Amino acid sequence: MDNPCPCGKCQLAADDSRHGTFNAYNNLGCRCTPCKAANVAQWQESRERRKAGPIPEHVHGTENGYRNYGCDCDRCKDAWAKVTRARSRARRNRLGHDRRVREKGKTR
Repeated sequence: MDNPCPCGKCQLAADDSRHGTFNAYNNLGCRCTPCKAANVAQWQESRERRKAGPIPEHVHGTENGYRNYGCDCDRCKDAWAKVTRARSRARRNRLGHDRRVREKGKTR
């Protein structure tokens, strides 16, 4: 390829017309700045469309209902709280483990 993409992760040429599209990001694996921006725009548009419409019953009580549909019923808020607590606990455990490993390597 004479003119490779600056992301270095895809097979597209830098002057390929598909750059800056959701397709290039999602299907072709391009991670250049215009393709990343197109991906963000696609997901934001999709989320806004979901939030503007009615909330499907099957998403109530899920992280998806709270995050992507903007549902603030008690079931969705509880699901979101449970997920964020688990993520925080996992992060604290990782950080604690990393600290213990570093301290164990120190000489006294």
